[in-house]
Amino acid sequence: MLGGEPLEVTCSAKSGLVEQARQDVSTVSKRLRQQYGERTWMVDGTLTTLHEQLVGKVRTTLFVLRRGDRLLIAGAVTYYAFDVAALGAAFQAFGGGAPPVAEFVLAYTIGHAGALLPTPGGVGGTEGGLIGMMVVYGAPVDVATAAVLAYRVFQLGLPAILGALSMLRIRALLADESRRERVAAAFEEAREAGRL
Repeated sequence: MLGGEPLEVTCSAKSGLVEQARQDVSTVSKRLRQQYGERTWMVDGTLTTLHEQLVGKVRTTLFVLRRGDRLLIAGAVTYYAFDVAALGAAFQAFGGGAPPVAEFVLAYTIGHAGALLPTPGGVGGTEGGLIGMMVVYGAPVDVATAAVLAYRVFQLGLPAILGALSMLRIRALLADESRRERVAAAFEEAREAGRL
């Protein structure tokens, strides 16, 4: 386990956050309905979706924390740290100008809320959110734009290109019947051995 009391305090604090979010969404929804009447159906639906997403994500986080899987938690924290570092490296590549570390991490976290926009892969929304938050926290617009776009190219573009090339290679390899049978046999052997 992660250590009794701090985990319990964290879990109860997050449960309180879920309840507070539920109340806030309800309050905002009521105020919008009072002010704008029937024209708030889109905002109301968006707030409901946001609330459902927030509650679901917090419940999943609490489940993972309660399980106490140290490797999973360490992996999540490490991934986050390296992703923030990648954006920081992109800023350095374009001459620096990033906000101080604490503000940088906060801008990174809030900026990724742009991924909630319903676009494929968060393309467009995430970039706008990250650029906007970096500028709000003191980065020059030109440097923030260049750094965020370079970061997203390496985060999304490069894996997509390499994945497409790998897929073409796999399709070419599996076009041969004998190779397909060997791959199927290897998977069956792994399944029987309990490795899958």
